[in-house]
Amino acid sequence: MTSKRAFIVMIACSLLAIFVFEYSGIDLAIQDHFYNFEARAWLVDQHAPVPRFFFYNLPKLLLVVYGVTLLVMGTAAARFRKPWFLPKRTALYLLCSLSIIPVMIGIGKSQSWVYCPSEITRYGGPGHYRRVFDRLPTDVAYKERGRCFPAGHASGGAALISLYFAARTRRQKNLALLVPLFFGGAMAFYQMLKGAHYMSHTAVTFIVAWGISLMLANAFGVHQPKASSQAATSSP
Repeated sequence: MTSKRAFIVMIACSLLAIFVFEYSGIDLAIQDHFYNFEARAWLVDQHAPVPRFFFYNLPKLLLVVYGVTLLVMGTAAARFRKPWFLPKRTALYLLCSLSIIPVMIGIGKSQSWVYCPSEITRYGGPGHYRRVFDRLPTDVAYKERGRCFPAGHASGGAALISLYFAARTRRQKNLALLVPLFFGGAMAFYQMLKGAHYMSHTAVTFIVAWGISLMLANAFGVHQPKASSQAATSSP
């Protein structure tokens, strides 16, 4: 898929996810299951140390280690390279995906005016529920606006979808696809359980991660078919 088509598909799928989850009420229906209205508490306490370590702090640490490893692979001189190193182009592609996707998601969050579930009155917060395309409130100060859409924490895990485009064989691609689904999915689900995001936030984050990863893969040329595969396809 060309980068232009990938961009169009990314925008279209993001809009579809927003309307499906936000304007149908599915977002609120899902979050209702994670919130105890009698106890006025989320299923997972955001300050609970054990889940916070395994689903918030540890994933961030692992992503930092992963990023540093990619940086070494992508910049190491020939005499320092190890047999197990990824090709420089592949390593730099994965590093760019890991860096650019969270940045783009962060920019989106800063301009969204969307509150997190825990911040709206329905779940004990002070803010009003606002969907992405609802009218901007005039009675809310700029510094008090919502900054919760899309899902920022899960963006690092979602960025691992770049592994799919870097993989060379169908088996590798199938295995690589499990990484962002499991790793990013666990990060996203934890955020939802403690009232930090809606399902639409997670869906859009994964869609954007897919689109950016594909466009970067085209730019770096890392997901072209193997020569042997092309030869087999073109042979009579």
